[in-house]
Order: sequence, then structure tokens, then C-alpha cells
Amino acid sequence: MRVTIPASVLLATTLLAREAHALPFCDDAAINPPLTNALVVQSGDTQEPMLRLMSQKLRNSAAQQTSLIYTTTGTCTIIANMYDSTKRFIAAGATLTYAPSTLENAAWDASQTPSQCIVNPAVWPTGIPIDIGIGATYNSSCTAAAPPADLGIFPGPIAGYGFIVPKASTQQTLTAEQGYFVFGFGNLGQATPWIDEHYIFTRLPTKSTALTLSANLGVTPITKLHGTAFNGSTEVLNSVAQSTNPEKTIGLMGTEIYDQNRDKVTELAFRAFGQRYAYLPDSSRTSFDKKNLRDGHYTPWAQTIYMTTIDAGTKLPTNPSAQLLIDLVVGNTSLADVDGLAVIVSKGLVPECAMKVKRDPIDAAPLKGYTPAAPCSCFFDAKVPGGKSSCTACVDNTPCGTGKCRHSFCEAQ
Repeated sequence: MRVTIPASVLLATTLLAREAHALPFCDDAAINPPLTNALVVQSGDTQEPMLRLMSQKLRNSAAQQTSLIYTTTGTCTIIANMYDSTKRFIAAGATLTYAPSTLENAAWDASQTPSQCIVNPAVWPTGIPIDIGIGATYNSSCTAAAPPADLGIFPGPIAGYGFIVPKASTQQTLTAEQGYFVFGFGNLGQATPWIDEHYIFTRLPTKSTALTLSANLGVTPITKLHGTAFNGSTEVLNSVAQSTNPEKTIGLMGTEIYDQNRDKVTELAFRAFGQRYAYLPDSSRTSFDKKNLRDGHYTPWAQTIYMTTIDAGTKLPTNPSAQLLIDLVVGNTSLADVDGLAVIVSKGLVPECAMKVKRDPIDAAPLKGYTPAAPCSCFFDAKVPGGKSSCTACVDNTPCGTGKCRHSFCEAQ
């Protein structure tokens, strides 16, 4: 049944939205350049560092200018929205985020606060369509249902998760056994020093950070997770960093967020069930190489999942910009002025082509050896912050012997 909304109601809603937010509408021609060729993304907030930089790169791209605008929420909420075609919308009057163009702010970089706009109720009275939903853990953690036929499920980069404490804390490691009692029983766990739930900071049960880490601790179902649960990563970060009792304080954090805030908190090395030693995701506290995550020593990680509407025949995304983003983040393509792999690597994500292990699409599933068909480990090692690679640089296969030139480095295959 179609409902006609009176113009007076739309006008009133429009004026209220603009007045409440004091922000431009997303279709405002005064935005320079206008947000045309828009790609609307709903994502978990652990992916925001990558989205900020990718939005900037695509907005300024001369090769294929794309306006990536996004909002963040819990992974389970995103999955529920994308699995139901009637919910694949961001509500009229809602606020979306995007990177300012060079014309708007030439000095802006992805460490700064991005721009925002309002979904204009006069243009999108029933909401603006979501082009891509990005879940930051496996869909199986949220639902046992199969995706609808019109929804494509595309595996994305690997996201790490971990445990953080204040800089003033003396704690350096967490075992899975300790974590089981800390987060599974709270005050009753008696796992010293984390024995006070007022200083145990977690995420809401729809969030990938809570889902993945609780699974790695054996704290299931997610409703058994103890602590003060926050909606956003920033709230956990601030609560841990500013705690008045550092020794009793611990929190959950995606490694992408931690990597941007290493000066504020400390990440604990983690010893999984059955392991003899505890490991950081990186080879050291000062590196960003995700070596231990990539080779299977560090286990709390999950694969991001990109969801978008697909054509029934080709099974490819119906929106070319959605296809472009997916191809960029997995390394299937690059633009002359946008290197998607470089973007995700710089923001703490690991492309599947740089992994040496994999797991079935279930949180905390056992790890097994993995050799990518088109590896990119040399590129990854070179592009992480402060990284370097011993691999031979190349423009074609000539210097690679029996190997292949991939992403400007000679790989073994």
C-alpha cells in the first residue's frame, strides 16, 4: 500500500531535521563537490578508520570519483537490515559521515573528524538505500538463517580483536582461562586483578568486538558477557584510558581502533586455550606487522563480511560502486589514484592474500594452514606503518624467476 505524505509534513520534517543538526543535507549542491555517485555504507565502527581514508581517496579520485558516505552500528543490526530488503535504508533525518574533499579542506586527513550530512526527508522520505553493509565478524555469530537470494555475501579483510588496559596498569598478558572468569563471571570470577565489574568495559551484544572476543574466551552465549557494555569503541577507549583504578581496569577493543590509539592504552598479549605462550597480534609492541595474527599464533580475529544487493543472473553487485569498493578492499583492482590494499593495510586490517591461516566462517573456529592463490605478503610487509619487505620489487614477472609479480613485489607464486 502506498502512503502519500503531505507536502506540509515533509517540509516540517525537513526544517526540523536541518534545525536539529545544523548540518547540510546530503544532496546539498553547496557541498564541494556535491555528493553525487554516492555509495551508502552501514558498517561496524571498527571499520571506521579504513572508511575515513577510503572515503577521502574515492572522493578525490580523478579516475572514478565516488562519494562514500557511511554510518556505524552493530554487526548483528547490519545483518538484520541487509537480510530484510524492507530494512535496507538509513532513516530520513539521520546523519551520515563522509570525508571532506580537497576543495573543502586541503589539510584534512583521516585522523581528523570527518564531515557529516543529513538524509533529506524531502528527497528520501522513506530513507536512503544502503548500498553495502559491512559486518565485522562472521554472520553465523548473529543468525543461523541463510541470506536472501538477492543478497551477495563477499568475504573482506581480516579484523583483529584484543584486550586493553590503562597505560598505568602493570598487566601485560591475559590467558583465555583468566578471560573466561573475568568476562564470564564478573565480580564472582575472582581473576585478580580484574575483580570489579565497574572497571570491566565491554561492548553491546550486537557488536562484533563482543561477539568475537567472547567466543574466543568460551563465554557463550553472548548474554553471559559481564561488564559495563558500551555502544561504541570510543566509549570503551576513553573509559579504559581515563580509569581511576588502572590495575583493575580492562576493556575489549578492535585492533584497528587500538592501532590509532597506542599512546592512550596498552594491548595485552593473549594466550589462547591450549597454547603455552601469550602473543600480541604484532611481532612486537612497536610494530604493526600483524605477524602473529597472520601465522596463527594470535587467535582472536574474524573476517569482515561485505553484503550488497546482487543481480539474480550474474550474482554480481547491482551497484557498480559497490563492486568497486569490494574489489578495492580485497585487492582485485586498483585505480590510478586509489590503492585499496594500501588503504586497508595502513588502517590495521589484513587482506586475506597476506594470511597464512584461515578458519571456517564461525567465530573462534579452529585455525588451519592457508596458502592464498594470489599472495600479497610482500606488499603487506612493505606497506604497514614502519614496514619493510625483503622481496624483490618488480613491474612484471621478469625478475621473479619461478614466482610472479604481484602488487609490485615478487611473490613465490
